Parts: sequence; structure tokens; C-alpha cells
Amino acid sequence: MDYLIHLLILIGIYGILGLSLNLVVGYTGLLSVTHAAFYGLGAYATGILLTTTGMNFFLSLLVGALVTAAASFLIGAVLSKFAGDYFALVPSAASKTLYEASGGNLYNVQYSLEDESKFIAEELTRRGYKRVALVSYQNAFSKTHVDSFRAHFKGDIVYHVAIGADTGDISTEVAKIKASRPDVIYSPDISFFFAGGVAKLRQFGVVAPVFSTYVAELPVVRTLVPDVFYSFPKDIAEGEGAVFGLSEQAAEILSSAVDECKADTICVQSSLSKSGLFDENGVAKREMILKQVKNGQPVAVN
Repeated sequence: MDYLIHLLILIGIYGILGLSLNLVVGYTGLLSVTHAAFYGLGAYATGILLTTTGMNFFLSLLVGALVTAAASFLIGAVLSKFAGDYFALVPSAASKTLYEASGGNLYNVQYSLEDESKFIAEELTRRGYKRVALVSYQNAFSKTHVDSFRAHFKGDIVYHVAIGADTGDISTEVAKIKASRPDVIYSPDISFFFAGGVAKLRQFGVVAPVFSTYVAELPVVRTLVPDVFYSFPKDIAEGEGAVFGLSEQAAEILSSAVDECKADTICVQSSLSKSGLFDENGVAKREMILKQVKNGQPVAVN
């Protein structure tokens, strides 16, 4: 029962977050990369008030919302003084094409989706896997991963399914995966795990190891991905999640450039380009390692 309540709470939290993001992205068509930051600010403010002051839960929730509103108002007041397109540092994996599409204004602090699937493909080849079942979803994120994986995997893709977003029960797809007799399964999209993909595979007697991307380490996902292998940034400190670690690095890189350039945006962009931290696609030059979820905890593997 405790687990069910925990799951329902997470569904409610991410549902509210998704609805708020949809107001900006869905209705106005504006790209927002700040939602997670304000969401985290409100959550931390509420949590700190609850644990350190003993404040009533509902009052701390209200104060947390007010703190977030105040921060967004102050940041918005400053940004409203600017006009035109500037640049952004994205602390999560994105396609290489975004840098060109943004006119050189968007830098990726993690690594590209293409490089992530290339890494997984090379790891599977290195480990001697010959027959892979590829599980993706019908979206641009999955397609980018799939195209890169196909270009670099040296074995045979014995089965590939692109699941529709409105597909509820994935039993039919899992049965086809079993029939293809793969010796390894690669699913870059988190949706497969939210649909109970790993549990379904084991239920159908599929024992082939499952590989995925760094999203498998997110706390909300870990219970759904037992023994799943996944890619991860090499230079993130042990015990530090990728989202937090990469956001911290992005802030440090940008702060350093702003200090050096006295907030001159053209100078900042030039500084980032010449820093040697990013390649010609605006993607951080970063190595990857392989991790695995064991007993609900991330563990580095050789």
C-alpha cells in the first residue's frame, strides 16, 4: 500500500508538471528549458521548511509556491529587458541538429543523443552481442537514437518495434520480441519502462539483458528497471545524479564565461565556442561509462 501511495504521489507531481509545461509549449509553441529548475526550487523550499522549521505542510506548500513565483518574477523582470535570440546551455542529452537549428546559440553540456546510442552500439558490439531487439516509440527522440544505433551496431537487428504513444498494453510487442530470440535488448525511450517493459519481458520468459540511456538512473524510474544497463557521463561524481551534476556544471561554465566577459553576450558566446569544451556541433566533449541498476541503486560496470 505504501508503494502504491508513493506511486500515485509521483504520478500527481509529474502530471501537474506536465500540465504546466503544456501551457507554455503546447499552447504557445515556446520552448521552455527552465521548468525543471522552478519545479526543483519550489520542491526544495517546501522540503527545507518542513524538515527544519516544523511548519505546517499546507503552509509550507504555499510558501514554496510563493518562493518560486518570486524567483520567476525577478528573473522574468530582468530577461524582459532583452530582445532577440541569445544562447542556452542545455544540461541534458539533445540532438546534434539543435546547435545548427538555433544558429549556434544552444550548447549541450551532456552529450548528443546520437553519440549516446553510438556508445551503446559499440558497447554491445564489444561485449559480443550479435542479435539485438530494438524497442522504440513513435517520436523524434526515439528516431534519433534508433538511426544512430543502426549506423554503429555491428550485429543483426532481429526485431525493431516502434510503439505508438497511445499503446497501453505492450504484451503483443513483448511476445514478438521473445519470438525473435535476441541475445540483448536496447530501449532508449523511458516510456517502455513506464509501461512495465522489464517486468513484461521477464513474465514472458525473456532473460536477455536490457540496455538503455541515462534516464534509467532517475529515482522515479529505478524501481522499474532492475538489472538494466545504461549510459552515463563519466565525470559525474559518485552518488551525484546526472541531472543535478550536469546542471551544476552548466551553471559553473556559464558563470565563468559571464564573469570573464562582463555579461557581454557576444563575448560569452565566443568564449564558449573557443573554450575547447564543446565540439563543432555545440556538444560537450565528454566520455561515457556504463552503469547498471542493482537492488535499486546505480552501480558502475566494466
